[in-house]
This record gives sequence, structure tokens and C-alpha cells, in this order.
Amino acid sequence: MREDLAVLDRNQAAELLRQVRAALDRIEDGSYGICLSCEDEIPPRRLEAVPWAAYCIQCQEAFDQQQTERRAPRLESVEEGPSPWRRAA
Repeated sequence: MREDLAVLDRNQAAELLRQVRAALDRIEDGSYGICLSCEDEIPPRRLEAVPWAAYCIQCQEAFDQQQTERRAPRLESVEEGPSPWRRAA
């Protein structure tokens, strides 16, 4: 269990580092503060709170929703019909 948490912490740290490096690249190329999705300006208050933000709030929420849907288990629909385990009346 402790090893699992250590791996999770390491993965989260690596992801944060990747996001910070990407933000530094955007500063260098002049695109920092511009949403990567809609290309609108990311509000300064968001950048103050999350300096490595790559998306505006609306696009980040949409991205997060897509990620949640990808991770959620999918239930396959079952066609309605007589159950093979039920006796016919």
C-alpha cells in the first residue's frame, strides 16, 4: 500500500513538472496565457492560482469531463428479451 502511494506521488510530481515545463515553453514562444483549446485569454486570476494552466476554466472543465468519461466503466446495453434462466409460463 505504501509503495502504491509512493508511485502515485511520483507520477503526480512528474505530471506537474511536465505542465510547468510546458508553461515555460509557452512563455518562451509568446503563447503563455492563451487557452490551448479556444485560444481566448486565460484570466489573470486563474494564472495567479495555477501558473501552469494551459486552458481557460471552461475548456479545462470540458477536458476534465472527457477524462472522467474515459475512465468510467462502460455498461453495455443488454437487449430486452426473455431470460434464458426463466421458465416459460
